[in-house]
Amino acid sequence: MIEFLTFEDDLLRKLLGFSDKQFDFDTYLNCFEKESWKPDLSAGYEYGFSVNIGNDWYLKVDPIGNDINCLIFPYCYWDSYNEDINSNEWGKENKSFDSIFNSIVQDSMKILGEPQNNWTDQDIEKKQAVIWQGKTGFIVVQKCMFDSQFGLEQNIWIQSGNFIDYKFNTPFIDSLSRISQEKHDMYGFPERE
Repeated sequence: MIEFLTFEDDLLRKLLGFSDKQFDFDTYLNCFEKESWKPDLSAGYEYGFSVNIGNDWYLKVDPIGNDINCLIFPYCYWDSYNEDINSNEWGKENKSFDSIFNSIVQDSMKILGEPQNNWTDQDIEKKQAVIWQGKTGFIVVQKCMFDSQFGLEQNIWIQSGNFIDYKFNTPFIDSLSRISQEKHDMYGFPERE
């Protein structure tokens, strides 16, 4: 079954605009406050936290040192994607999953223009990612298996830095996770206050 969070272009525009902001903690906390988005810092934030951006939508925030490493907005889950791929139901769900992805990419292109890169994993699943470079970070709209307990997902990943400074491999999501781990190894996690 596919679970999809529908959202307005205004929310997409705000999320995509984060790639033009400084990736420091205070800048983002101010942005969240301005939008009346509620960060959950109750358990501390050194290993990340979620921000309720309304309607049960959550933005995942990965802090690093005194900065923000990346923001992740999962908007679509397909928990049964690896079931019987020969069934008619799987074929219908696959078309629906692709349609959702293509729609978000088209909406993103209306805001950001043509992407800098279109990625397809070089494996049997051929998961896709579309990448735009902002002023201080890059945006990835992708199909991936970020957390296998939820199956296949689609998310918007906003990463600090410049896309061309990194080497990417299949699966693309593992490359993004590696970037995060390397940054944490270099700069550490924020200190809990």
